[in-house]
Amino acid sequence: GSENSGHEFATPGDGLRAYRAAFRHGCRGAAEALCLLPAGRMVQLLACEARAARGGVRGDPLQNRRFLATALDHQRSAAALAAEPGAGALIPVRRLAVVAPHFDDDAIQAGGAILAARAAGAEVRVIWMTDGARGVPGVPPEESTRIRKAEARAAMAVLGVNDYHFLDAPEEHVRARGPWTPRLRRLLEEFAPERTHVVWWADNHVDHYETARALAAAWPKSLADSRIASAGTWAPIPLGAPLVLSPELRRRKDEAVQAYRSQVAVVDYLRAERGLTRWQAAGIPGATHAERYWEVPAWAWFAAFRRSG
Repeated sequence: GSENSGHEFATPGDGLRAYRAAFRHGCRGAAEALCLLPAGRMVQLLACEARAARGGVRGDPLQNRRFLATALDHQRSAAALAAEPGAGALIPVRRLAVVAPHFDDDAIQAGGAILAARAAGAEVRVIWMTDGARGVPGVPPEESTRIRKAEARAAMAVLGVNDYHFLDAPEEHVRARGPWTPRLRRLLEEFAPERTHVVWWADNHVDHYETARALAAAWPKSLADSRIASAGTWAPIPLGAPLVLSPELRRRKDEAVQAYRSQVAVVDYLRAERGLTRWQAAGIPGATHAERYWEVPAWAWFAAFRRSG
């Protein structure tokens, strides 16, 4: 619609530039570039890391050891993913689960997959790991939690999901083993999803990483034949099975993302997400937007997680 007129992109390259700019202008750093580092830049980063380890140059962000470690960790994780190429396309399922670290990861990272599953008659269960207590600037933690849960319920109404659960792990302090871990195991075991969507571990947020660890700790043995699909927002996975977003899916996903008003007010997630899906549609005939997922059997997902270090 006209409200999104500033979020239309003529080419995949335009979408990619808009995606990067949305985070950069939000003063969130350079994490969004990590998925696209060419080999030459990786050589430079390795050289910079060696200089930083010797106590050399200071001040330049490329000399910052934390950024360098993040970039190199991402590269190692991407290599682990490449060893398991994943499926060529998402196979329709009867039961789909989404394990979201935060209120908004559900819509931003898997909104199209949720909508497509519901349109096909599948059952969908959404599980949020964190309590949202740190997500709304300038309000007490309890009020932040209230606001973000209300936004989550509004997003679920748009996505057509009425089976959702709050695990209330402390935001930015998720751990692999806490009271939320056995609850996560029970929710997965009783629902028995054929596919579970989760943010991949290298998406450059501590809660995204710890959610992957919690999923590994909670994963029921009964789901040995299930599959896991991952995507990323801060550091997208540069490969994966496409899910083309029709104009109607695109419109409803926009509405779901915009339901998270408190988050879109801080970072223009709608522009970033639309730019990313425009880029991910490159090479798909007739498509202008697509989600992409690294989707593999659960055992292969956990094996790659271990290999990533």
